[in-house]
Amino acid sequence: MEINENLIKEVDEMLLDFSCLRNKICFKLINAEKNRELLKEIPHLPFCDLAVVFYLLLKQDESGQLTTLIQNKHIHMWGLTLEEVSRLASENTTRLMPSVLELIFEVLKKIEREELGENVCEERTHELSEEQLPMYVLTNEKGFNGAGAMLYPSVLEQAAQRIGGDLLILPSSVHEVILLKAENRQDWNWLREMVCSINAEDVPEEDVLSDNIYLFERHIGKVRVVTDGRTFYA
Repeated sequence: MEINENLIKEVDEMLLDFSCLRNKICFKLINAEKNRELLKEIPHLPFCDLAVVFYLLLKQDESGQLTTLIQNKHIHMWGLTLEEVSRLASENTTRLMPSVLELIFEVLKKIEREELGENVCEERTHELSEEQLPMYVLTNEKGFNGAGAMLYPSVLEQAAQRIGGDLLILPSSVHEVILLKAENRQDWNWLREMVCSINAEDVPEEDVLSDNIYLFERHIGKVRVVTDGRTFYA
């Protein structure tokens, strides 16, 4: 959404009245190392090599979304704690942007249908199946900052049950992640190399989430990095 001086003034005025904002606080995931300086100025929570940060979803319509990051000075002005901001963000984000889990071949069919037309799409994808592409795309209904959907309550547990095992999580971008069954461990380094290559060549720098891949272990309900020489849980 285009920003102009009047809009900036409107946003500044809105920030003064927290009663109008409590239902607009949301969260998203960003790369912690790449945003090290920014994190000094904003409230955040660690998640593996990422950070959960908070923003205000001020407006949302067909032209896009108007958002602004919540800074430390804002929560001090509002008299909130980090825990209170996190609780509100969790409630609002899941309500305003529900999660969406789709088979990747269904997503590819939608993209081809939009780009090539219905008939061509059917010719190119009619043979694809869940068995051939047993991967899922997890995002939210808006397709914006959708990688944060993996923090929604029970989302990964439900996906693991659907897939039938622990999950590998590939960070496609800040807007979505790809889930697949965690098997063939010998392929994990190759998958990480693929993520690194795609990030370098195809993903805008501001949308890169991480070069690492993650493992969700359903028996303990936790996520950990598995391919950067470190092992730590979220």
